[in-house]
Amino acid sequence: MTPRGRTWIGLILKRKQTGAPSRSTGMAFVLATAMAGMMALSALAQSDSRREVFRDLDTDGNGCISRAEFEANKVRVIFRKAKENEVKLRFEDTHLSRAAFDGIDIDKNGFITPSDVIHSPLFYFDQIDVNSNGCIDFQEFEGLFTKLETAPAK
Repeated sequence: MTPRGRTWIGLILKRKQTGAPSRSTGMAFVLATAMAGMMALSALAQSDSRREVFRDLDTDGNGCISRAEFEANKVRVIFRKAKENEVKLRFEDTHLSRAAFDGIDIDKNGFITPSDVIHSPLFYFDQIDVNSNGCIDFQEFEGLFTKLETAPAK
């Protein structure tokens, strides 16, 4: 939806009714609309991916990741797409900011390993359970992703 409740389709139809814009204006509008659509799809896919990871960690499906669920599954979930014989991730294999990657790479070998995930303060349950209720809800989980993707360089 656009301001005042109009849709992109409604704006396109209105332009057709009131006169055709110049060719360059029309192309710019189409390009802007396509880019906005791609950004929306990307955000939706990212959100769906986060929900999928959340569900993988929430093994009992109650909408809350307990400390036991988190500790038992965090390494498996983080490395779920790794090749069978590889248990390390390069920076290029992640969506992490460089600062977050470097913070997780405890031994500073240029890879994130299961040991790094287990020992990194970024993956301590209490760091993610912001309200300290013993449960990581989806909002807190999203906060972890935001922190990992946007951590400023040191």
